[in-house]
Amino acid sequence: MRFRLSDFDNSAVACAVPIAGLYGEAIRRLALADWGDGWLLLNLDHSFEYHGQPQQQVVIRSRLLNYSLEHDPWTSVFMLLVPNAAVLAKDALTSKDFEHVTWATATALPDS
Repeated sequence: MRFRLSDFDNSAVACAVPIAGLYGEAIRRLALADWGDGWLLLNLDHSFEYHGQPQQQVVIRSRLLNYSLEHDPWTSVFMLLVPNAAVLAKDALTSKDFEHVTWATATALPDS
Protein backbone atom coordinates (compact mmCIF):
# COMPACT_ATOMS: atom_id res chain seq x y z
CA MET A 1 0.00 0.00 0.00
CA ARG A 2 1.11 3.51 -0.78
CA PHE A 3 0.34 6.62 1.26
CA ARG A 4 0.64 10.37 1.05
CA LEU A 5 1.34 12.16 4.34
CA SER A 6 0.36 15.83 4.60
CA ASP A 7 -1.05 18.50 6.94
CA PHE A 8 1.69 18.09 9.53
CA ASP A 9 0.84 19.44 12.99
CA ASN A 10 4.49 20.13 13.89
CA SER A 11 5.66 23.25 12.04
CA ALA A 12 9.31 22.06 12.06
CA VAL A 13 8.28 18.87 10.23
CA ALA A 14 6.02 20.85 7.87
CA CYS A 15 8.99 23.07 6.93
CA ALA A 16 11.28 20.06 6.43
CA VAL A 17 9.11 18.15 3.95
CA PRO A 18 8.08 19.07 0.40
CA ILE A 19 4.93 21.18 0.04
CA ALA A 20 3.24 18.23 -1.70
CA GLY A 21 3.87 16.06 1.38
CA LEU A 22 5.63 12.75 1.82
CA TYR A 23 4.93 9.68 -0.30
CA GLY A 24 5.86 6.17 0.70
CA GLU A 25 5.22 2.45 0.52
CA ALA A 26 4.11 0.41 3.54
CA ILE A 27 6.75 -2.30 3.81
CA ARG A 28 6.00 -3.82 7.22
CA ARG A 29 3.38 -3.98 9.97
CA LEU A 30 4.66 -3.29 13.46
CA ALA A 31 3.42 -3.71 17.02
CA LEU A 32 4.81 -1.65 19.86
CA ALA A 33 4.70 -3.42 23.22
CA ASP A 34 3.51 -0.29 25.02
CA TRP A 35 1.43 1.38 22.25
CA GLY A 36 -0.24 -1.60 20.57
CA ASP A 37 -0.36 -2.89 17.02
CA GLY A 38 -1.63 -1.45 13.75
CA TRP A 39 1.57 0.52 13.00
CA LEU A 40 2.98 0.63 9.47
CA LEU A 41 6.60 1.20 8.51
CA LEU A 42 6.76 3.39 5.40
CA ASN A 43 9.75 3.53 3.11
CA LEU A 44 9.65 7.08 1.72
CA ASP A 45 10.06 7.81 -1.99
CA HIS A 46 12.34 10.73 -1.06
CA SER A 47 14.06 11.27 2.25
CA PHE A 48 13.79 14.51 4.19
CA GLU A 49 16.10 16.08 6.75
CA TYR A 50 14.87 16.67 10.29
CA HIS A 51 17.15 18.22 12.90
CA GLY A 52 20.16 17.52 10.70
CA GLN A 53 19.37 13.81 10.22
CA PRO A 54 18.12 12.26 6.96
CA GLN A 55 14.84 10.38 7.35
CA GLN A 56 14.11 7.59 4.85
CA GLN A 57 11.46 5.74 6.87
CA VAL A 58 8.59 6.72 9.16
CA VAL A 59 6.12 4.74 11.25
CA ILE A 60 2.42 5.67 11.20
CA ARG A 61 -0.85 4.58 12.83
CA SER A 62 -4.33 6.06 12.87
CA ARG A 63 -5.13 8.39 15.78
CA LEU A 64 -8.86 7.89 15.29
CA LEU A 65 -10.80 5.07 16.94
CA ASN A 66 -12.25 2.55 14.50
CA TYR A 67 -10.16 3.90 11.61
CA SER A 68 -7.60 1.70 9.90
CA LEU A 69 -4.89 2.60 7.44
CA GLU A 70 -5.68 -0.58 5.51
CA HIS A 71 -9.44 0.06 5.22
CA ASP A 72 -10.09 3.82 5.25
CA PRO A 73 -9.08 6.15 2.39
CA TRP A 74 -7.69 8.74 4.82
CA THR A 75 -7.17 9.24 8.53
CA SER A 76 -5.29 11.36 11.00
CA VAL A 77 -2.11 9.57 12.07
CA PHE A 78 0.68 9.60 14.59
CA MET A 79 4.00 9.88 12.77
CA LEU A 80 7.15 8.47 14.37
CA LEU A 81 10.72 8.76 13.14
CA VAL A 82 13.15 5.85 13.10
CA PRO A 83 16.31 7.31 14.69
CA ASN A 84 18.23 4.04 14.32
CA ALA A 85 17.15 1.50 11.70
CA ALA A 86 18.90 -1.26 13.67
CA VAL A 87 15.99 -1.26 16.16
CA LEU A 88 13.78 -2.76 13.46
CA ALA A 89 15.68 -6.06 13.90
CA LYS A 90 14.62 -6.33 17.55
CA ASP A 91 12.12 -9.01 18.57
CA ALA A 92 10.06 -6.59 20.67
CA LEU A 93 9.68 -2.91 19.83
CA THR A 94 8.51 -0.15 22.17
CA SER A 95 7.72 3.54 21.77
CA LYS A 96 11.18 4.34 23.13
CA ASP A 97 12.68 2.92 19.90
CA PHE A 98 11.10 5.77 17.90
CA GLU A 99 10.59 9.53 18.07
CA HIS A 100 7.02 10.82 17.91
CA VAL A 101 7.32 14.09 16.00
CA THR A 102 3.91 15.02 14.64
CA TRP A 103 0.36 14.24 13.72
CA ALA A 104 -0.45 14.20 10.03
CA THR A 105 -3.09 13.18 7.52
CA ALA A 106 -2.50 9.89 5.71
CA THR A 107 -4.24 9.32 2.39
CA ALA A 108 -4.18 5.88 0.80
CA LEU A 109 -3.12 6.01 -2.83
CA PRO A 110 -4.51 3.75 -5.54
CA ASP A 111 -2.35 0.86 -6.63
CA SER A 112 -0.59 1.69 -9.87
